[in-house]
Amino acid sequence: MADGDDSDENEHNHNHNKDGPSELPGLENLQIDQPEEPDLVQEYTYLDGQLDQLGVCLDQMEARSDNLLSRVRSMIEAQAQEAEVKENHAKDSGGSPDEGGKDTTGTSAEQLKES
Repeated sequence: MADGDDSDENEHNHNHNKDGPSELPGLENLQIDQPEEPDLVQEYTYLDGQLDQLGVCLDQMEARSDNLLSRVRSMIEAQAQEAEVKENHAKDSGGSPDEGGKDTTGTSAEQLKES
């Protein structure tokens, strides 16, 4: 091949690309469906509202969980204090801490349901 032939071929390819984009076979019938913007805005607004509702529900659940946890901790502390008092009373009186037979552990399950 001569040097002149290569430059003519490159010039031809270069000029072809300058004339405009070359079309690829099969792309002339390709249609790209683009969603309409009002639909996207409506969907975004709907999803945003749902996320807000979920956030409110999660906040309420967290508050209730914190409240229940606080009450359970208070009950455990009260039960521990009561057990300590019973133990001290039993040591002072010379009996066992389980004497008396009455359950005085504090709040019952029914009282928890009422709150």
